[in-house]
Amino acid sequence: MPKSIRLGNLPRDLPEIETELRKVFTEIGPVRDVYVPKKLGVPIGYGFVEFLDAADAVHAVAYFCRGLHIGDMKARVELAEGKRRQPGEMVFRDMSPAARVFVRAKILVDNSME
Repeated sequence: MPKSIRLGNLPRDLPEIETELRKVFTEIGPVRDVYVPKKLGVPIGYGFVEFLDAADAVHAVAYFCRGLHIGDMKARVELAEGKRRQPGEMVFRDMSPAARVFVRAKILVDNSME
């Protein structure tokens, strides 16, 4: 059973949205991680909350079955499906195209020096 929930329709104008989400969902149960993808530092409208216990994830979905009001938006709350990505993969995806090219080049140089 998944320990994570997916949040859709998150506001894009809250700079500290991870902190707000952690506050809200810690009231349901212990939270391991909160991840909100961003593009150029701006949230892109969805995110994930991972609980320590799968039962807390199910409880969160049931509790917010009619949506979660955060900022001026009503977010959708559902169980997350699929394998969770590693933090490095998520951070890389959030980088600008120029930063990705730089990181790939650095990896190639580092690997060639071994």
